[in-house]
Amino acid sequence: MFAYNPALNPTGPQASAFPAHERHVAEELWVYNGRISVPPVDADGEPISETKLLQRHGCVKITTGRDGTRIRWAVFASNWASLYFAMEFLSVSPGPYSLNYYLAGWFFEGIATVAEARARIGVIMGKSDIHLQKRTFVKEVTPTPERMPELLRDALHNRTAIPEVTVDVAYDELSGCFQVGRIGSRSLIARYYGLNPVSYPCQSFHTYHHLVSQAYLKVLKGDEPHYDHVLAAFQMPDSSVLWFPYQRVILPTRLPHGGKGVSVIAEAAKVDITLV
Repeated sequence: MFAYNPALNPTGPQASAFPAHERHVAEELWVYNGRISVPPVDADGEPISETKLLQRHGCVKITTGRDGTRIRWAVFASNWASLYFAMEFLSVSPGPYSLNYYLAGWFFEGIATVAEARARIGVIMGKSDIHLQKRTFVKEVTPTPERMPELLRDALHNRTAIPEVTVDVAYDELSGCFQVGRIGSRSLIARYYGLNPVSYPCQSFHTYHHLVSQAYLKVLKGDEPHYDHVLAAFQMPDSSVLWFPYQRVILPTRLPHGGKGVSVIAEAAKVDITLV
């Protein structure tokens, strides 16, 4: 199961492990070649960007504060000595713990205890040669009320949801394609991308749209709600790539112009999809 970090804020992955007030007081440590160190600089003595420190120089970043500890690294970099140091450092660091690692995009995992965090880092290190060729994974799951966000439970039970939290997707019978139309102001997409109907998750020409829209046809043909889990690598507004897990309910609907379509209600949550 992919462990979603409930502290994830819709402000981009660079800032999502801690709330805004905590980021100003949190302590940042860099681990290089297995020990706490000042990050290396370039040939001209200028600072190196965080991305390059993590992905090219094998650094590991540790952030600690009142809300917990975050370990941030790139899975494919030469950083095992630094990761072993970070695993030991966790024993003197406050919880809960966030693992923030890059593998074809940024993953976030929230973990409660030191033992679980250390074990999980070890598992991820052992899979450092993995290559993720797919960027979108969809899994139909039997609805379990206690594991579903309340918004989705209500939508599935009532077969409806308020427009503010839904995204309407129209079906073009001539082309057989779906196109995102109205975006609810409190929908999951709106929280991250705003109301722009041509933002990354709304575009219809990439693999993500093709995979997530397959369930739309099922809903239209059966005229029944559908529930599933999705894990996808999204290009965020700041151009970073974030692996985002969410659950969704898809409802059949008639659009204002009378055409067929679906209404999608989604919430960021744990999903039964394991990649690493």
